[in-house]
Amino acid sequence: MSGKERRHWDLRYATEEPRAKPSRLLTPLGRLLPRRGRALDVAGGSGRNAIWLAKRGLDVTIADISRKGLAMARRRARDAGVRIRTVALDLDAHAPPRGPWDLILVFHWLRRRVWKRLPALLRPGGVLVACQATVRNLDRHGRPHRRHLLREGEMAALFPPLEVLALSEGWSKDGKHDALFAGRLGALRKRPSNPPPEEIDDPSSRVSGNRTRSSSAGSARTAADTSRIRVCRRTHARHVP
Repeated sequence: MSGKERRHWDLRYATEEPRAKPSRLLTPLGRLLPRRGRALDVAGGSGRNAIWLAKRGLDVTIADISRKGLAMARRRARDAGVRIRTVALDLDAHAPPRGPWDLILVFHWLRRRVWKRLPALLRPGGVLVACQATVRNLDRHGRPHRRHLLREGEMAALFPPLEVLALSEGWSKDGKHDALFAGRLGALRKRPSNPPPEEIDDPSSRVSGNRTRSSSAGSARTAADTSRIRVCRRTHARHVP
């Protein structure tokens, strides 16, 4: 399967021009992300997000199965005046590059078995950001296949060791029904046993799981036009509308 997948992605990168700009769902999270240290872009392909992170000051490594995609990422990074590291790696068969990492990014590549291992690769205080389409995406699109989609509300429960910084689910401006998560690894104080705080949420795209406090009285939006986002009060981090 890995050889078939590698050929599939090599062919796509050889015949198509992937997007160069970073994801619209990533850039609004900028205030939550570190600007120094090591970042790992899991299955980062042609580097659209990695190059944006490198411009912000991070030492970025992309791990991806496609050598053609990684070659494109290196060329784009040179053109942008930044340096990135690339690792050709079949993440279905091999462990992700060893940490500790200050930031781990995984966008639109779903392997639950691999995802569960990512928090352990973070440095204390490190941040993980994950984004993946949900089964609601099939309401408008025939692809990706259901096996590559999250269940509705599933994202909230996938990274239990992490303090939730941001969580949203809804239709994005790109027309996909995406779930977005940002969380931090750290020694947290024991939470008080009081009732759950009020959650900022869109009734049409409700997310289940642990609830977090809002950093402001109003709702904070990501780039997903119908999504609402939840931000922990103690991080004092706010979203860019």
